[in-house]
Amino acid sequence: MTDGGARAGRRLTRALRRGSWGGIAIVASPAASAHTAGDGAGAFYAGLGHLFSDPAHVLLLLAIGLGLGLRPSPTARFGTWSFCLTLLVGLGAAFGFGLLPGLDRLLLALAAVTALSLVVVGAVLPGWAVLGMASLSGLAIGLDSAPPDGPWQASLMMLSGTLLGALMGVVYVVVIVGYFQKPWQRIGVRVAGSWIAASALLVLALRFAGV
Repeated sequence: MTDGGARAGRRLTRALRRGSWGGIAIVASPAASAHTAGDGAGAFYAGLGHLFSDPAHVLLLLAIGLGLGLRPSPTARFGTWSFCLTLLVGLGAAFGFGLLPGLDRLLLALAAVTALSLVVVGAVLPGWAVLGMASLSGLAIGLDSAPPDGPWQASLMMLSGTLLGALMGVVYVVVIVGYFQKPWQRIGVRVAGSWIAASALLVLALRFAGV
């Protein structure tokens, strides 16, 4: 990663850390919702738990993070922000309209395609194509993260947990992979990408089989 890319990565990391403390402060504030702070914290961590307990979400986060991390710094930076923006849009739509059926299969297929094209094959895609895949990934994860029925305050806290977890997951993977410049390190990243693609296809096959 170039010096400029390293500085950009550090800025993103610092922003995520500040966001983490901000999220914790919101959870702890009695005025954050009509519920107690403990209830808010429970909903917040439920959002985190939902994100990282769903194989489709985890595989797609890893795939897009690895794919962006292998890109030049400007593409990685803009791709990360595109992911963030569309994730917000998707979460807003999920909050307003609820869960759309069949999205988990879309996420798994997208994870496999992303891992194969951006990581394993290392295709030289134009910047707009990479940004498009990052944007679609963020939107898909957001749409598939609709909270269960309940008070709107708890739903917002749950979505906040999902938002923070997804942003931290992608940003940290992008920053870490960006420092892997040696050939053997890049090979290791591509091997990880092949595992992600294979896992996504396996889970997708199981979903179609009704398992």
